[in-house]
Amino acid sequence: MGTRVVKNIVLPAIILAVVGVALVLVSLFAISIFALPSSTGIAAVGVWLVIDVVYLVLAPRKKRNANPLADIVDDRIEASPFVSRVLAVMLSFVLFVAFRSLAFQPGVVAGNSMLPGLHDRQVFVISKFAYGYGRFSFPLGIINFEGRIFGTMPQAGDVIVYRNLMTGGDAISRVIGAENDEFELTKGIVRINGRPAQLEDGTHMNPKIRRETLPNGVGYDVLFNPSLSNGRAYRAPSGAILVMGDNREMAAPTIVSVQDIVGRVELLLR
Repeated sequence: MGTRVVKNIVLPAIILAVVGVALVLVSLFAISIFALPSSTGIAAVGVWLVIDVVYLVLAPRKKRNANPLADIVDDRIEASPFVSRVLAVMLSFVLFVAFRSLAFQPGVVAGNSMLPGLHDRQVFVISKFAYGYGRFSFPLGIINFEGRIFGTMPQAGDVIVYRNLMTGGDAISRVIGAENDEFELTKGIVRINGRPAQLEDGTHMNPKIRRETLPNGVGYDVLFNPSLSNGRAYRAPSGAILVMGDNREMAAPTIVSVQDIVGRVELLLR
């Protein structure tokens, strides 16, 4: 009985879920390489749903045993082929959502706020378990709760994705200060708890690109803007962090609650 469940339900569900993940990844590459609209990702999910429906309706039925007695026994211990397909499709949805919510989620950079390191339409992968799980770890916020499960705090220099409550969409930015850190920005120089970040000339031909190194030793390239100042020092409250884009021509410091974090950017695909 257990072998039949694995063969007729679990294995097809795993295959269907892998097909769904693969279609989403292919769509993201297409968005990045061919400058297709972001709705291409939604279209990929639609194609996957069509594949599920085709499997549900058109998958061949198992040939019945020629022995009438064996056929009666099979009917008693094995669900009908259609029920098995329905269960397989439902399980594939669960596996797909679980992978996206608990393991990794692909994404695409929208805009130029993270130049020079990340450019518009660049594909990346989010680690969903890096900081534990919050309400925006799950699609559409279907599981709404306060705090984070297995939560850990982001470190200064991490690139994260968080839910922008003003727009309702996801945003990508770099962590500049952890909770309770005091932040100040004067003439383009970032200061954390009174310690300035180091700025060095970059290795690029663009003279605006500088290498910024935070007090904790994490370094990255930024588009430097010497006129950028926030005019005051302020502290990220407990349970929150301060983020800012690497493109200082258009970035502004923002305080983000840790429960609004989606995950950490782990892999840039292009």
